[in-house]
Amino acid sequence: MNHKIKRAVCLASVSALFFVAPLSSFGEEYFKTDFDTSDNRVKAVFKINSKEYSIGDTKKSIDSAPYIKDGRTMLPVRYVADAVGIAQKDIVWNPEDKTVTIFKGDKIIQLTIGSNILSTDTEKITMDTEAEIKDDRTFVPVSYIAKALGVEVDWDDTDKEVTFYLDREIKKEAEENSKSNYDYDLDMLYKKALESSNEYKIAQATLEKNEILKDDAEDDLDYVPSIGETPAGSPAEALASVTFLKVENSRIEYRKAEKDLKALKDKINYQVKSAYYDVIKAQNSLDIAKEALNLYKKSMEQSQLKYKLGIISKTEETKAVKEYEKAKETYEKALKNLDMKYQKLNKLVGFEPEKRYVLDTSLRVKLNDDNDPESHIGEIIEEIPDIWYAEQKAKLAGLSVDVYVFNVGNPPYAAAELDEKTAKMTVAEAKKNTKQSLRDLFNSMKILEKQYREQVAEIEKAREDLETAELNFKVGNTIELVVDKAKLNYDMIKNDIKNTIMDYDLLNMVYEKPWVSSGQ
Repeated sequence: MNHKIKRAVCLASVSALFFVAPLSSFGEEYFKTDFDTSDNRVKAVFKINSKEYSIGDTKKSIDSAPYIKDGRTMLPVRYVADAVGIAQKDIVWNPEDKTVTIFKGDKIIQLTIGSNILSTDTEKITMDTEAEIKDDRTFVPVSYIAKALGVEVDWDDTDKEVTFYLDREIKKEAEENSKSNYDYDLDMLYKKALESSNEYKIAQATLEKNEILKDDAEDDLDYVPSIGETPAGSPAEALASVTFLKVENSRIEYRKAEKDLKALKDKINYQVKSAYYDVIKAQNSLDIAKEALNLYKKSMEQSQLKYKLGIISKTEETKAVKEYEKAKETYEKALKNLDMKYQKLNKLVGFEPEKRYVLDTSLRVKLNDDNDPESHIGEIIEEIPDIWYAEQKAKLAGLSVDVYVFNVGNPPYAAAELDEKTAKMTVAEAKKNTKQSLRDLFNSMKILEKQYREQVAEIEKAREDLETAELNFKVGNTIELVVDKAKLNYDMIKNDIKNTIMDYDLLNMVYEKPWVSSGQ
């Protein structure tokens, strides 16, 4: 089973995930074990109401202490997983249906907040208490989760401690999981992109320049009479009017430069995330292509053997060869595509084109729970820099009409009025178009949410098909090739799910910050 793709089964928000583990405070009927604790095992110990746990001699902190509720000891899943060697990236939280999915090797464990059902690859277990959320952490009955994970556990009623007994290898795995197993994550590459962006440096310089111009214009006000203090239509009134408008314009340009700099940071973040996801997608596609290539190679070799033995026709043998050649071509295209995506990302972050590295592939995607898009659209529309700037220019055009001075060489008054009217119409049109674009984005996100739910249903069916094929193979009722095909189908659907998650995340970013897209 492709471990990387396993992690994509649910909309991820790994950094927000945590779980509940209830034990009996009496413990014996739930924690009886014949395990000999005098051997070479390592202990992971959690204590009720303590925000500290230990793995062997190593002390660690937790932000939500274990507790007892209705005779059950509740432990936070995130830290139980850490104790038994499961990395955070292998714990996936789906905020939509409040489901926790844990991947441990080829094993999948799933529980839902408010439900007493714990599902594994092979069975559904009815727990005698429900998983729950406390202090933003998920807690679950430890006896059941320990059983599902295949870990020995014991309860000390005197010291109110839960002890997991781990193999030395599990302890080593837990220690390894605490280290980075990648070269760069998204935040690291975003910082690299900012450092290498000339556009960002220009925007910083533009802000500094506009601050100087604003200060200079404001200083001029000290040497010019205020509007209304000079004779109507006089050169002095004209100078006061021009100076006033110059100051207002300089303030607008300074604020615009501030907003542009902030928006550019968001835009660079979006560009890096998009290119980052493209690399992950390309790598996953390459993995699938390689798996398919191996499958079709095996199929071709079997077909060639069958043809020699007279079991199949030349047409069937030729078809298998063509399928293999097509899979080989797909694999080679996937290799080139991955290379191209790396080059695009490298250009953004200032790396040499040929540089290659391992990315953090864990997804931290927040589901948009906006049930009132019109409210969000109404608020965010005012924050879009280009629309804000157009509005300020429209107001400035209005001020130009208010402080218009006749008979001093200014354009006709009627022209100034038309400038104001045109500026207001431009703002109204921009708002109208942007609002519709945001509605379309919201609808696209809802379509992806529906697509995700359908894919989850598909993966369940594919998993059942794979399990059936594996069982039939074990008892001699089918060949290994049938298992390989079922596994490929399963992994392809997993890949589709992960792509849906990444596409959703990018759409949501544009919905939350419309200025990150090139059209804003």
